[in-house]
Amino acid sequence: MCLNKRLQINLKLVWTGIKSQLFLVWTNLTLFRFFLPVFFSVLSLVSSAQKPNISYTSPQTVYLEKEITPISVTNTGGAVPGRIYPQVDQLFAGNPSFIQHFIKTSSGDLYGTQYASIIRVKPDGSSSVFAGTSTYGYADGLGTAALFGTLNDIINDNAGNLYVAERNSRDETNGRIRKITPSGVVSTYAQGLFSPGALAMDANGVIYVAEGPGRIMKVATDGTVSFVAGQSRVTGKANGTGAAASFYNVVAIVIGKDGNLYALESGNSLIRKITPAGVVTTFAGSNFGSADGSGLSASFWSPQMMRIDSKGNLIVADGNSLFRRISPSADVVTIGGPVYYDSNGKTKYETYYSNFIIDEDDNIEYLSGGFTGY
Repeated sequence: MCLNKRLQINLKLVWTGIKSQLFLVWTNLTLFRFFLPVFFSVLSLVSSAQKPNISYTSPQTVYLEKEITPISVTNTGGAVPGRIYPQVDQLFAGNPSFIQHFIKTSSGDLYGTQYASIIRVKPDGSSSVFAGTSTYGYADGLGTAALFGTLNDIINDNAGNLYVAERNSRDETNGRIRKITPSGVVSTYAQGLFSPGALAMDANGVIYVAEGPGRIMKVATDGTVSFVAGQSRVTGKANGTGAAASFYNVVAIVIGKDGNLYALESGNSLIRKITPAGVVTTFAGSNFGSADGSGLSASFWSPQMMRIDSKGNLIVADGNSLFRRISPSADVVTIGGPVYYDSNGKTKYETYYSNFIIDEDDNIEYLSGGFTGY
């Protein structure tokens, strides 16, 4: 779409959706059937955004010291929104399933965590269990021979290996990071973590982990776990170095192009910056709200997820059903969820974009419906 000759907005939100259900049919207390999940989209033929249709008279010849007649601009389509207007496309549809976190690999396959298993979804929408089963447990092994506890975040490295955060419900202090090779071999990569949640990996293969009780930990390539910042079982928003800092419900972490770690706090509605030395500062956000602005003048409302694009911008799924973009200099703008219309022409809004990724073209691919979190 073109609003004038110099401005062209080509932001594309690739809309994919998810609803989920898991059927267990027990026979004689020993047999059960498991129906595999796939992603599906909730975009329907009667629910679509109307695009603006902008036209204007051809540019005139301009003469020095002669008055310029204003160009007449006409819009015969939908209203031009006050914020960035995205285009939404459906990737594929399928049966409902509970997918909690997901990533996209270079092959185009999507991998998502579902209870105690990892699901692979092909670009055509077909799906299968890649590792684990519907039974909780702990066992390394190949594919469905492996067992997992409750799975949280999932990331991948350049070699195609997957890493998942696993919470041990029997012993919360012995959570693990499990590694899954491209062939489906599951091994224990690190352990001794307290309810591990959000994950991020830097260029050297070091994994950063947000623990549920409030600490940021680091896992070296040999599996050694060390402390970075925060306090266990203490919630707060204190800035400082190491244990002098505090967090409240970190739901996502990413590695910035500057080498710093950025943590998204749902509890404080803040984005915190953490240097490699463990120095914590507030990068963006203040009180609960939806104000755009720079750094501390902006506000978020219980944000749910954060990713980083190729330009180093942080993309946040805010709790008020808005996408927010934060530049490397901490300027916050609202990308905005698109407006849709029902069969009666009334506006409606999709809610809580709590699970999304940024693809290779900086498009936003997100799941709609179902539930996420841990």
